[in-house]
Amino acid sequence: MVSTIRVADEVWIATAGLHSENPEAEDFTAGQIVDRVLENNYFGSLRPGVSIHISQHCVADKRANPGNYLMLASSPQTGGRNRRLFRDGDEIGPGRKNGKRVPYLSQIPYERQDEVKRLLEWWSTQEGGCPFSESGNPKVGTTPVKVRLNQIRLSEDIYPFFLDYPELGSINKIRDLEIAERDSEGNPIDRYRHRQTMIKVGYALKIIEENGLLKRFEEVLSATDRTIKGSYSTWYRENESQLSSARRASNDRDNSESSEDDRGSHRSVFHRRNRDPLPGPPAFPIFGARPEPQNTVPDPAFTIDPATANLIHLQNDIKPFLDIYSPENAQLSADDAPLAISELDEAGNPTAYYKDRAVTIRVGFLLAAIRNLGLIGEFEDLLAVSGRTINPRYEQMYQQNMSAIAASSEP
Repeated sequence: MVSTIRVADEVWIATAGLHSENPEAEDFTAGQIVDRVLENNYFGSLRPGVSIHISQHCVADKRANPGNYLMLASSPQTGGRNRRLFRDGDEIGPGRKNGKRVPYLSQIPYERQDEVKRLLEWWSTQEGGCPFSESGNPKVGTTPVKVRLNQIRLSEDIYPFFLDYPELGSINKIRDLEIAERDSEGNPIDRYRHRQTMIKVGYALKIIEENGLLKRFEEVLSATDRTIKGSYSTWYRENESQLSSARRASNDRDNSESSEDDRGSHRSVFHRRNRDPLPGPPAFPIFGARPEPQNTVPDPAFTIDPATANLIHLQNDIKPFLDIYSPENAQLSADDAPLAISELDEAGNPTAYYKDRAVTIRVGFLLAAIRNLGLIGEFEDLLAVSGRTINPRYEQMYQQNMSAIAASSEP
């Protein structure tokens, strides 16, 4: 049994095997490919990710979501229902330009490498196939995520470039860039905090351009087939605009309150004499959160705005992401061993608080793992496609659960 092969590689190997043994067949059904994956038995069992890779992640003509492989193509002969191997000249969907076309031998279990190598060599001789050579097939894993998603990283791209060109100034001004935290009404917002890396990259690009080094930076990126996306400067300008709006609004409120204080000071005695006493406590606490509406059922972990439903799902979000990005040396999965859920509070008293939030806690655990792997930026990009962000409550609930377990186990 093999446990390190990627789902996408299993799908390509199965489809290539069908093509090589059935040269007269133009394409194959999803069921035929699944059956071949089972027959090959590279992993030891059929993973749930196989079907979604056949229908979406490996298919070059579909929008990347999140996998951007160029391994399969929808067959026009069957109205796009069947699949065949991707060939040169096939349609490429948005976000897949730098996608992986064939398995890398370095990621194939040693005992199956000769078998896969024969398929790679065979496919390189077919019309539209992918060229293969011992030196051309990468030996060190997949194309870096930043290359596949055409991303610019602060630590890997921006900061080293600034160090190479001292005239750009200290990187501290990028690290310490102010990020908007309030809207024009003074209310807290997370929109820019969740995009602070993109904002800081946009600011760095502005500095690079002002110093006449943008062309040189583009040359650095072109070495890995990357370009500068306009979204970086867009986010930077939007953040600056929001900061300016928030400052103006704050100044206007301060001036208004000062004028009102001046006008109202001589009327305060009159108001105190003539206003009726309050009939009772205010409708909601002066300090703290407003109470939840009594006629609604809130999410057990945290209140969700039903209009935005900013939720993260284990099966729909985290599992597909881990199927694509989980590294070989850390078989991370949304189906990992059960996570301990505390049945006691930190004082040692029985509680169902954590049990009622088990899914939220599990999402928090996997988010923490993704963050430790350095892939949180990629996961944020996945959520951004549907206008979502990472609510910190997930990881907070996970840490709170672990603290309760630790406290309740103490003598």
